[in-house]
Amino acid sequence: MDHPPPRPSALSAGGSSSGLSNRAERFEDEKRRIIESCFAKKDPVDNSLLETYITHIRILEFSTHPTSPPPPETRTPQTEKPRVIIVAVRKSGRVRMHKSKENANGTFSIGKTWDLNDMTGIESFTDAAKCDPQARSYAGDVGFIVNLGKPYYWQAQTDKEKKFFIASLIKIYGKYTGGGVPELRGFDPKEKAQDDGQASETAADEERPGLGPMIKAKMSKSDIAGSMWKAASAVSAFKPRAGGAAERLRKAAELAKASETEPDGITGVVPAPARAVATPEPVRPETPKEQSTPKRSSNLVPEVKITVPNASRPSSIQAVPKETTQVGTLEVQTKEDRNRRVAAGNDAKYFTALGVDTSLLADGSSEFAKWLDHFGWIPGDRMRNRSFDDMKLDIDREIGKAQAGGWVARFEQDDDRVDVIKTGLDVAIAECEELDNLLTLYSVELSTLSDDIAYIEAQGQGLQVQASNQKLLRKELESLLDTCAITSDDLRALVAAPLDTTAGLEDIEQALVTLYKAMMKIDPSLTGSDPRKNDDVSNPDQPAGLGTDYGKMRIVQEKKQMYISESSQFLSKFEPFMGRQFDRASQEIKSAIEGSLTKKGDPRRHDVGREHLWKYSPLVLYAREMDLQGWNRMLQVYQEKNFPLYRSECKDLVDSWKRNIKKPTGDDTELLFTAQVEKQHESTMATARKLTVKRSQTLAKSLRSPLGDSDRKKDKGGDNRSAPYEVFAGIVDDVLPLVEIEQNFIVDFFHATTLETADFPDLVAAVKPRDRRGGDLKRHRLMEPDRDLGRRVTRAMEVIFSFLEQDLQTTVAWVLSQHALQGVGVLVVLERKQTEMVQTNQDYLNNILQKLQSGLESQFNKFVEEQIRAIEETKVKIKKRKGVIAFMRVFPNFSAAIENMLVTADTHSGVRRMVDKEYDRIIKSMFDSLKFIARENPATLTNSGADPEDKEALNFHILLIENMNHFLDEVDTRGLEILEEWKEAANNELSEHMSLYLNAVMRRPLGKLLEFLENIEAQLASGKSTGIIAALPSNSKATFDKVLSNYDGKEVRKGIEALRKRVDKHFSDDEHEGGGGGGGLTAMPGSTSTLSTVTSVSTKSGGAGGGVLVQRVLRECEKFYGDVEMRISNVTTTVYGGDVLFEWPRQEVKAAFAAK
Repeated sequence: MDHPPPRPSALSAGGSSSGLSNRAERFEDEKRRIIESCFAKKDPVDNSLLETYITHIRILEFSTHPTSPPPPETRTPQTEKPRVIIVAVRKSGRVRMHKSKENANGTFSIGKTWDLNDMTGIESFTDAAKCDPQARSYAGDVGFIVNLGKPYYWQAQTDKEKKFFIASLIKIYGKYTGGGVPELRGFDPKEKAQDDGQASETAADEERPGLGPMIKAKMSKSDIAGSMWKAASAVSAFKPRAGGAAERLRKAAELAKASETEPDGITGVVPAPARAVATPEPVRPETPKEQSTPKRSSNLVPEVKITVPNASRPSSIQAVPKETTQVGTLEVQTKEDRNRRVAAGNDAKYFTALGVDTSLLADGSSEFAKWLDHFGWIPGDRMRNRSFDDMKLDIDREIGKAQAGGWVARFEQDDDRVDVIKTGLDVAIAECEELDNLLTLYSVELSTLSDDIAYIEAQGQGLQVQASNQKLLRKELESLLDTCAITSDDLRALVAAPLDTTAGLEDIEQALVTLYKAMMKIDPSLTGSDPRKNDDVSNPDQPAGLGTDYGKMRIVQEKKQMYISESSQFLSKFEPFMGRQFDRASQEIKSAIEGSLTKKGDPRRHDVGREHLWKYSPLVLYAREMDLQGWNRMLQVYQEKNFPLYRSECKDLVDSWKRNIKKPTGDDTELLFTAQVEKQHESTMATARKLTVKRSQTLAKSLRSPLGDSDRKKDKGGDNRSAPYEVFAGIVDDVLPLVEIEQNFIVDFFHATTLETADFPDLVAAVKPRDRRGGDLKRHRLMEPDRDLGRRVTRAMEVIFSFLEQDLQTTVAWVLSQHALQGVGVLVVLERKQTEMVQTNQDYLNNILQKLQSGLESQFNKFVEEQIRAIEETKVKIKKRKGVIAFMRVFPNFSAAIENMLVTADTHSGVRRMVDKEYDRIIKSMFDSLKFIARENPATLTNSGADPEDKEALNFHILLIENMNHFLDEVDTRGLEILEEWKEAANNELSEHMSLYLNAVMRRPLGKLLEFLENIEAQLASGKSTGIIAALPSNSKATFDKVLSNYDGKEVRKGIEALRKRVDKHFSDDEHEGGGGGGGLTAMPGSTSTLSTVTSVSTKSGGAGGGVLVQRVLRECEKFYGDVEMRISNVTTTVYGGDVLFEWPRQEVKAAFAAK
């Protein structure tokens, strides 16, 4: 039977069925994950959920525009923040909104929460008449603003999701506030009408807000109306119960029809909208089968009459289609008759052309013409081209098909079982349709009961809320009675009990705990500092104190004043008592220090006084929370009592360390470039020749113990005193622990930190007064988050140790006055201590160490500038440009002294990087000054035609060879990259000038031979053939034999002996002071350097001509003779065919260089 289609719901109008299915599945999946992540916590008492999910929506926030629609250009992935807004109801009935984000693992975490009472309005941008055009263009149909204390702009994914969420939010708000409605702005009138409940609700299966998950949303009125159309086919199939929902619907519909008014939208059926008629759709006419269905069913079930409103069923719905069908049929028949007459005329013409007598065909001529057209036998060329066989084959095929069809038709006519099957199928279909209509009617009946169920559940929920409120009220009243039940007798111990006995202290603490809890219940803001709360402040069902209404009661106010008065009286007695205890503790500490056998720092001597004070620690916390000013006064008294104690102790400690300093010697000044080395040069070299010395590579045994060694052991039999920088390290190692432990005691005893979580009752209950001891005061503490409190502790340390900064600066100046290089060791100490303190709460010590380090780094930079200036002035003031230059002798000991102080420094520390940088500057200045000094007459070096025997050029090479050899032998790189690079540069310089030196000195023993070989080699290099070269008179074989004849064994030995003497003269100590590798500074017998045991170095192994450098040069000369032999052999083979009269005296050369 026919019935109008159901009205489309808001959800079905949005897109295809597959899209809606996917969206619904996604929503349900998100809902499941939100409940598992955020609303799975249960009450341990009755195992019920503490908070129940209602609904949610996915939105976008914009960090640049959190309160208004953002312009399109600001909408970037960086500014967009995807969030999920969740509405939930707590067990107490309080409805809250949560803003959460989805984590990477699919869970959700709540970041912000609002009470629904805070929502004052909702603003949309769909009303074009009232909204700002620009804001409307930015927000579109998906943006809206919710006022929760302040406006929040959110953007939904779709317009429908936004509308559904806002409508749900308004309904929840109305139920939660008892019918209240938030202010709605910028909504389109149609939307506002839907929000107000004038339009049909969506068919989404949502829970009723605030009523728990058992209450499902009822069917919309349009769905009920659509279902009634289906139920009309079951008119005689079901009789509803008396007084049931169906009877109520029928009576309401009859009443509406009689009064000619619209249904009220609650108990009546809402008719289909008028737009269903305004937009006509094709209507199927009733088929005979559909018309016969009610007749068959009337014999099976009792008859029931269901009245359907006439307004929802058009009366003329059958007539209009019939008239339209008749008109259409007449037009089609007229057109077919016209075509048939044209075809008949053509057929007569074709039959005449074929010679067929049309009288034989009677009325079958048109049928005959159709078959001709079917086979393509149209008169003309196409028909003439077909053969008889083709036509016969087509006809046979068609006859076969006709015969086969005839058999099937005959089979159908003969077999009556087909009719039985058809009849059975018709009966089954009809019964299914009736069953569908019955189920629809049952669904309508059950849906009308949802209001009754919702009402019953709401009543039960209301009873639960009432019971919960009554329990809370009972707790409030019990708390109020307990708070107001404290009398003066309960607090008598605060006045009568003595503080200096253990029993009296326990009684006082118990009375204060009772008083403290009562005051916190009445007014938690009574504490002068931030109260320490262990409760979950996010749980609104557990109030921190009495409600504001209870707090205004007269009895509560009277009790509050009484409690404050009792607390003030006790604190006024406690403050002077603690002053006396501080004085007693300082006297005990002073006695322990004076009775100590050593004057070195020992923090354990202060424990005797602190152990006396620890038992009062909880009372100090009570004083801090109840009277912050009194707490400050107690801290000031403590500062004043301890200042003289630490001042005298630190003074004795510094004096004790200074008495342990090693006496300075005259050799200490020789470690600087600014020393007058030239004046002491002769005596120093004379002493160097008399001493048996060790090379610098063997100094490891003589180095001092590493910096920071706790026992500071010295070599056996050595001096037990310390270098100045070690004295400073000892002072710092003794004083800084005293300061750090004192600050930790102040923080712990006076509770000057926010990192402590225990409150006064917890401290009292933790340990009995007689068993209270402090924690590990040596342990580094974390930096204080409350910077105001941290600055208060720093001010206390500045008062107690006001002398410390000046004393340390004076000590640094004293160390530098002993020797300027000691500043490097002091920097190492300061950097080590600052690394230990930088991540702690020791702000006072960090400030002092930073000031000392920055000042000392500035002084070290000035010191290096002075050394570089002294190096550069040497090239002007030096008189003898021979031997090892003074600054080249100073640098190995200079670097060794510095490195001995940097033994414990980290390779990436600031001091290490600073020293490496200064090394680079000093060595570069040394090398530049050395080349300037050696180049006394630069013109002799640049003239290519200069005599190789030129004395000035030879002295240039000799000076560079001596100094570079000294640098390579004496500088210990200790694995430092910067020194390794400069040693490599020195080695390259040595190799270059050694080659030039040999080329010059070899001219005397091998001059003619070298000239002949160089001439031949130059011609070969120019590309001349060997024949042409040998044919020249100056290059003939006879000339070559003559040159070789001059270098027999005797002559070669004679030349080598002269060469040895000349080399020994150039690099001998007897000829040049400081030569022979340049013996460095020597330590005087019996003297010891205060910087390090840097033993003087001499590269001589004894006697003239026996120097290491001399032997090195002679080895290079022997290699040169070997190269000459190879050159002679090459020329002989290449130019003269290998035939010469004289051979090079190889054995004589080897024997001459091996002779001593």
